[in-house]
Amino acid sequence: MKKLMALLLAAVMITSLGLVLTACDSDDGPPEGVPVITMMFWGGLEEKEAVEQVAADFNKLNEGRVFVNAMHVPNIDYPAKLATMIASNEAPDIAYLSAGLFPTYAGEGHLFPVETLFVGEDEGFLDGVLDAAIWNYAGTVYGFSTAQVNLLITYNQEIFDNLGVEYPPANFEDALSWDDFVNLAQRVTVDRNGNNALHPDFNPAQIRTWGVRTHTALNNIILLAYSNGATLLNEDGTDTNFDSPEWIDTFNKFNDLIFKYHVAPSIAEAESLPAEAMLSGAQAMNFDGKWSLLAYNRQDFPLGCAVFPDLGNGPFTMSAPGVTAIFSQSEYPELAWEFFKFKMDAENGATSLYTEGLWQPIQSIWYTDPDKLAFWTDNPAHPPSFQGAVIDMALRTEQVVALPATYIRQWTEVLNIMNPLIQRVLSEQFECTGDILREAQALITSTGAFGGRFD
Repeated sequence: MKKLMALLLAAVMITSLGLVLTACDSDDGPPEGVPVITMMFWGGLEEKEAVEQVAADFNKLNEGRVFVNAMHVPNIDYPAKLATMIASNEAPDIAYLSAGLFPTYAGEGHLFPVETLFVGEDEGFLDGVLDAAIWNYAGTVYGFSTAQVNLLITYNQEIFDNLGVEYPPANFEDALSWDDFVNLAQRVTVDRNGNNALHPDFNPAQIRTWGVRTHTALNNIILLAYSNGATLLNEDGTDTNFDSPEWIDTFNKFNDLIFKYHVAPSIAEAESLPAEAMLSGAQAMNFDGKWSLLAYNRQDFPLGCAVFPDLGNGPFTMSAPGVTAIFSQSEYPELAWEFFKFKMDAENGATSLYTEGLWQPIQSIWYTDPDKLAFWTDNPAHPPSFQGAVIDMALRTEQVVALPATYIRQWTEVLNIMNPLIQRVLSEQFECTGDILREAQALITSTGAFGGRFD
């Protein structure tokens, strides 16, 4: 148990900072004898209010038959709270899980195999869910992504307009080659004298607007590595593959953006940028995720969306969510599944999280049915370029890289080795990153950090 608690307390949650522990009190509580379903979740104020509204709507529709209690817990307290509830035999019926905790809970038998509920009208349920949103353990479905949150490039249209530079493309077929992407970033990187990064008098020590911000998340590098012909695992799937020529070349490209072309800030330079650098005009493009559209939507901001560059195998995307699962301690798994499905529907109370830019649906009909697509995207939070950069890419399953945490047993341990490497690559200039990548891969192999697949 001590080992489990340590794992949980060290877990990294992957959503915005939560608030205080609350429970949904939208009703006076359940009538006596009515089954109660507890839904435990994290998230910011918008998510808290939206999930509580879903529960209230569900309770109203099912008055006297079932009652959902929506329990909000701050991110920082969430792993320990959940572990304590499980140890006390008081696990929630449904709960959010960070990606890194999913294999631990599934492997220890704490999650309910939801695929046993795919009967009757739900017999073909999986056929309507995006592949990237299905969470398996040892071949059994135990949960679904809480929502899709695809990676993309966002950009400030006003900067491009003022400089007379064309926007980065939104459509798969028009994706820029790496050289063309670098050239675009050079044309929108401007120093304090108004010279872009292609001008002979450009001063890289006095940059007013950066062309692109890369960030330190490995997920962005993974997308470009796959486009560059890399794979995350070796041929027999027994280890990671970071020392391959394709990975080395991709890391070199990230390093070149900063130190050769001077179109992206180093980590030290990024620290001096304002918190919302793209809003202020301090950067033109951002390697980003769908969740950021919520913040942009609340500003008077000319947002554009684009696909990642094509390094030879087309642009790729990835969804980087947490997972929602039913717990095996639930006394009413069938009723929990009813609420689970209700909450998945973008029209059932959490609508604001979809229409204002935070979430994408996990069911394909919300992407393929024109009326349903318009329901959540026909609004200022989703510019026209969103169609190509996110909707079309989400449906191109061959271009959607699986989130490593959905199938690698000890992905957090791999990241513990790779993250310092990424910090170095974004902080120091290298002629070739091969030596440090080979060193990192050797450490992953020698320590057994990979741990194998669990899917």
